[in-house]
Amino acid sequence: MSRKNKTHLNVDQEEAADFFSKLASSIREGTDHIPEYDIPLRNYRKIKASLKKKPEAFYLEVKVVSEDQEDTEDEDIHYKKLKKRMEAYFEEMGHSLQDDYLPSREIVYVFLTDSKSMTSFGGYGEEYYEEFLQLCESLRMAFEEEDLDGVREHYNQLDQLREACHGRYKS
Repeated sequence: MSRKNKTHLNVDQEEAADFFSKLASSIREGTDHIPEYDIPLRNYRKIKASLKKKPEAFYLEVKVVSEDQEDTEDEDIHYKKLKKRMEAYFEEMGHSLQDDYLPSREIVYVFLTDSKSMTSFGGYGEEYYEEFLQLCESLRMAFEEEDLDGVREHYNQLDQLREACHGRYKS
């Protein structure tokens, strides 16, 4: 069985060069990951790195296929389906808050449950996961207290974090 790990980064020229240097060192030293990028290399059988130069930055995509994990074709489908549902529920929460009422319990709790599942996937912004989960917990607590302003505040913080993460990992 194999596992694919994909990482997408928007970087500048210096960061791109630094990444490839660290990748080479990691391969040379036989480490389990690329330092500072948290990209797993244990039992890899294939590494594919591509760099696209764009006017505003470079777009780096790294794919690592490892032998020690199960096949991720189903995982990729699950990830995409989960992400679409989270986007729809997040948008629905935003509409409710914009109209000055709390979103439904189902919308909030499905989003929070999906958030925990989403953070189990590698290669999609792990450095944001801890803060993301903390904000989700704060949103849950405000929702339980029926604190509309608190839910709105944590929703807005989640939205800002989402934008930062997607800005870095999406092209």
